[in-house]
Amino acid sequence: MTTSPHPAIRLNRDVVVGLALAGIGALLLYFCRNYPFGSMHKPGPGFMPTGVAIILTLLGTAVAVRGAAVVRYRGSVERFRPRSFIAVLGILFFGIMVDRIGFAICASLLLAAAVAAGDRLRWRDIVGFVLVLVPLCTLVFIKGLGQLIPVWPW
Repeated sequence: MTTSPHPAIRLNRDVVVGLALAGIGALLLYFCRNYPFGSMHKPGPGFMPTGVAIILTLLGTAVAVRGAAVVRYRGSVERFRPRSFIAVLGILFFGIMVDRIGFAICASLLLAAAVAAGDRLRWRDIVGFVLVLVPLCTLVFIKGLGQLIPVWPW
């Protein structure tokens, strides 16, 4: 029996998360490839997404390499939890429906989805988040930053 001088790469949390981040960054880089980059003095519409994609790809690669280099790692990959996708579906719903049903309703449903994706679903948390965060986000994004998003569907 021969022993390899290189130990097998163990699939741990850091490797999985790092590869996921690098994959998302590479996908983002692919999608923003046709946007004009511009310059440092006059950035174009592709400047920020390209920068974020590059940073995300490099960060994910660094996390994956570091996770693969660790010989003794106690954390393992957790089992798949379908409830995690509730928050992702909430974000997708928000992006698709915010122009149709308004910011207040979409933000409320997004907060409800985020709380529902957690381990402990408590309705008072959802109500508290909605009563505090929705008006605050409305003030910041719509009034303060001047985003052209309808607050209500009417």
